[in-house]
Amino acid sequence: MHWKKYEKEIYSICKFHFPDSKLYKNKKLIGRYSQKERQVDILIKQKIDKNEVYTAIDCKNYAKKIDIKCVESFIAMLEDLNVDKGILITNIGYSKAALKRAYNNPKHLELDICKMENFKHKLQGLIAFPYSGLNGVMLMAPLGNIIDARRTAFSVCTIYPEGYSSFVEAAKKAKEWAYVQFWHKDSKVSNITELLKYQRKYIEAEKIRYIVTNILRKDSTNKIRIAFLKKQKVVEVTTFIEFKKFIFFYVWLLKDEYNLKRTIRKAETIIKTTIPIGIKKEV
Repeated sequence: MHWKKYEKEIYSICKFHFPDSKLYKNKKLIGRYSQKERQVDILIKQKIDKNEVYTAIDCKNYAKKIDIKCVESFIAMLEDLNVDKGILITNIGYSKAALKRAYNNPKHLELDICKMENFKHKLQGLIAFPYSGLNGVMLMAPLGNIIDARRTAFSVCTIYPEGYSSFVEAAKKAKEWAYVQFWHKDSKVSNITELLKYQRKYIEAEKIRYIVTNILRKDSTNKIRIAFLKKQKVVEVTTFIEFKKFIFFYVWLLKDEYNLKRTIRKAETIIKTTIPIGIKKEV
């Protein structure tokens, strides 16, 4: 397939899946570090309240598989342009080293790599609508992860890297996984501060620190908690988003601190993109 037709097809898929977003082809941006003009094959700009989320897509139409050097070059460009997410698409495929490099990027970026034939299905699995009672959210899965809608005893849904059959398998083998839960406001706990105090009684941690983000939304307030748990020997990164009637929280469990910065970036993206929804039950 000719490279122009290849890029046009990918652009059409993006346009279908992001009808309310702005899409740019061959967008030129000035790097914050390089101070040079960089070209992005496809740039998706999503507006969430006052916040803007950018996804850069690089279309590789090669005669051979993408290698680790190609991934590292893309990572450097994303870092220079300060975008939130990056997707590297290949017509042939990629080496195992390239895939590992993409998914274990130490920088605070969300990066994914996929074959052209799987790209459409990847976008279809990015959004879910978890709910509890009459409250719910529209949730976007971090790149390289899937949302498992099966409820558990402790969550309304779980999130884990692609390639695992369940959160149980992911919890045993993956470096990180997450779960989602809601807190319905009542007279005892009616805001984030009160919920943090309530949960603090039950958290056995070596240390806890909080991050107040500079992400502003008209409809919510937010906070990120990082807890270093003793017994489980994991790092817990929890995103709290307080809406009018409920508090949504999204908990990432990391087996080490290696990807902590990237997970915080994910948490910030979740704050930007999560949208509250109301659930109506038919009588």
